[in-house]
Amino acid sequence: MKNKFYQHESIIELVVLCSLFFLVLSIGFVTTQVGLTLSNISRAQQQGSFDFIPGLKIVAELPIGGRVNPSDSVYCLDDEDSEGCDNKSAFIIPKGTTGKLGPCGMVINQAHKIAPSLQRNRSDLLDSLNYPVENCKYKTDIYEEGYLPTHFIIDSYNLAGFHELSKNNPSHTLGKNLLIWWKSQPKGYKFVPYSTNSIYQYADGQQDLTGCVIFINQTSGVHVGIINSLQVVNQNGDGVLSILQAGVKYFIERYEVVGWKIKNLTLNPKEPNTVAGFGCKK
Repeated sequence: MKNKFYQHESIIELVVLCSLFFLVLSIGFVTTQVGLTLSNISRAQQQGSFDFIPGLKIVAELPIGGRVNPSDSVYCLDDEDSEGCDNKSAFIIPKGTTGKLGPCGMVINQAHKIAPSLQRNRSDLLDSLNYPVENCKYKTDIYEEGYLPTHFIIDSYNLAGFHELSKNNPSHTLGKNLLIWWKSQPKGYKFVPYSTNSIYQYADGQQDLTGCVIFINQTSGVHVGIINSLQVVNQNGDGVLSILQAGVKYFIERYEVVGWKIKNLTLNPKEPNTVAGFGCKK
């Protein structure tokens, strides 16, 4: 009787062990399949992210180098010494080559003519022009001092053949007023509110902001400059936005972009700012 009982008990144990064995195999199979599925989803998402930005140009890393010539297709900027640019700590920034084309040329090309021609005055600001820049019967005139950031905008657009802006119009010569004017979107002009989407669309070619005006809210008022170029280093939207400007210490400035967002601080921590938006020509 006892032998039969023990035999019966052994059979039950064997059945239980076999059941556990097959249960472990089943769990392992399911886990493997789930892992493969997640892996495939991950790969598909990664592939999809690349397909989602077909026009995005990535520089992988920001180029660095030494001094460049004025005729070169790039600018050099050293965050610690913008006058130096003679060592490998300096950044090489490509000159913008796209944007709105006017009857007399591209806006950005006219900005390239003015910006390097700016001279420092006694207050160490680039608000002097020792000689006029002329194109298509429009001339910037000579400024011993007092060449405002808005003058740089007005002249760049007029040199390109767009004559709606004037240095005789108070609505155009004060940064705050120029922002109001552009927000009203007069005929032939448009205002692009700042957002991460606007930077994303600039990067993938949907909305070219090169040559557009950037409006920056500062403690001293609204500062303006002309967008030069955007260098994106990865698919996450990290990189550097550069602008050209007058009436400040350096005619070119770099703004760090993280996740398609322009950081609220320039690379100079003493100059806090926020971006209000962009003024463009239709």
